[in-house]
Amino acid sequence: MKGIDISVYQMGADWKKVKNSGIEFAMIKASQGGGIKDKGIAPFEDRGFAGSVAGASSVGIKCGAYHFMTGTTRDEVLEEAEFFIKTVKKAGSSIVFPCAADMEDERYTRFDREYNASLLKIFCGAVYDAGYIPMVYTNRAFSVHFINMKMLKGYDVWFALYRKSGDKGPVPQDVSDITVWQWGTEKIDGIKGNVDMNIGYKDYARLRPIRIGDIVTLKKDAIFYYPGGPKIPDWVKGKNYGVAKTQVSGKDIVKGGEKCVLLGEYIDENGNAQGNIMTWTAVSNLETI
Repeated sequence: MKGIDISVYQMGADWKKVKNSGIEFAMIKASQGGGIKDKGIAPFEDRGFAGSVAGASSVGIKCGAYHFMTGTTRDEVLEEAEFFIKTVKKAGSSIVFPCAADMEDERYTRFDREYNASLLKIFCGAVYDAGYIPMVYTNRAFSVHFINMKMLKGYDVWFALYRKSGDKGPVPQDVSDITVWQWGTEKIDGIKGNVDMNIGYKDYARLRPIRIGDIVTLKKDAIFYYPGGPKIPDWVKGKNYGVAKTQVSGKDIVKGGEKCVLLGEYIDENGNAQGNIMTWTAVSNLETI
């Protein structure tokens, strides 16, 4: 998958042009722990986050988020994580890719690899507990000298290793669990100046559980709403629907041996609700938009 990562410096992008450039996902800066020169922390939201998520998701680009860390104690990192999560939640169901912790500031070079890894575990643990997919952003120098990556085994890694455009080669093997590779910068249509370029090796949008409020469509090869259930009419296919329920009384709904969700409102091409279908459908029949 072809992706980019952006911050306030790329706000105001023409997302239709970006999409037509072949971009499938975007990692968007949500927040930062504090000023680079500040000793303490004072978390703030990236000014481009809300607009970029809205613009990217409106054209079908899958969005993730990242936070630039500056905290150096357990309490500071927890405060940062809580602020990040609060910021990401504003984007609702538009965040379908991971929520990454970006540890690359010079202040972390004062600490040993184990201590820095412990801070990342605290941050990623909070992200996981909030229901998001945690990820660690790092580069070759930090992964070798300043972060004990073995302590972070099991967390997906967004790895920065720059190579010349057009000579990206195989995925780096520096650490395990690399699922996104930031390989360099390029100019793409729709964004002023160069932008960081990435290759994704996992389509998170297809892996994460479907949630209430997600916009989904029925797969072309879907025949029945669920095994042994009613046949899906042709007029239902090819449209987008909002997910109204994923459980009843805290329990999954299983029909014909398949986990189901309740399809609610039909969403037109302008994002407007046009009526309810209110039909339980097997998750295996659905694709998230």
